[in-house]
Amino acid sequence: MSCELSRRLLRWTFRRGNDLLTCVIDRARCGYGYQLAVVPQRSSHYATTSIETFRSAFDVLLRHAAIASELRELGWTLVAYTNAPLTPDQHPLTALAA
Repeated sequence: MSCELSRRLLRWTFRRGNDLLTCVIDRARCGYGYQLAVVPQRSSHYATTSIETFRSAFDVLLRHAAIASELRELGWTLVAYTNAPLTPDQHPLTALAA
């Protein structure tokens, strides 16, 4: 998938102690494909950003659910969530991974 990201579909932020971790689903501008990213906001055992791509909304949502379940089992708590679209001050996740 080489399309730019255009719409944030989901953003969940988890906390464990002082660590924050954000799980984000974005849709490709071309309307074909989704990107799921897990982005550490502070130091945690998730040392780097993880980005996965999916062709269907069903598959990306299943993967998101699996990640959320794993995080809860590891003691993380959901502290914020939104489905708001990208705003001008947000940066594409690919830039965060660089």
